[in-house]
Formats: sequence, C-alpha cells, structure tokens
Amino acid sequence: MHVADLSIGMLGAWSKLCHIKALNRATGYFRGLLAREVRMQFSPTIRFKLDESFDEASRIEAALHDPAVARDLQDDDDENDGGEDLGQDEDSGQKDGD
Repeated sequence: MHVADLSIGMLGAWSKLCHIKALNRATGYFRGLLAREVRMQFSPTIRFKLDESFDEASRIEAALHDPAVARDLQDDDDENDGGEDLGQDEDSGQKDGD
C-alpha cells in the first residue's frame, strides 16, 4: 500500500473544507506517527478527503419524502396491485415453469 485515502465525515457545514486542508497539510506528521507505530515496509502517502455519503443519504431521504415522488411511488404500487400476472402460479406461489 503506497497511498492511504482516508475519508473523513464531519457533522455541520461549518468549514469542512478548511479542516480537510489542515489535515492534508499535516500528512507528514501523521505519516511519521504511522511509521513509528506500525511495522511496514513502506510508509504510505496519506490523503484526506471529505466523506459526503451522509449528505448524499440526506438528499435521497428528502427526495423520497417529496410529495411528488411519494405520489409516483404510490401510483406504481397501485399498478402492481391491480391483478397483474407476475408469472406466479396461484396455487403453489411458484413462478411458471418451476
């Protein structure tokens, strides 16, 4: 391993990028600590990046609660409940041909 990418998640919107920049400026310090504490042939280059997965999950959650999306999802459910043949045998619950 020659490069270690570390994703950092932070709560709150205040100066996330400033914190990431500060951590990246201190990578030499962290690399030195790592080299002293962990026995490895190579000490990896460390790169910090902002983990935006929580922000993305919040955007998806908000979109799913949007009234227009909820209505579309309800419409899809109504269409599937309308007695469509989904390829299952009514007696056994198995798909046709199984």
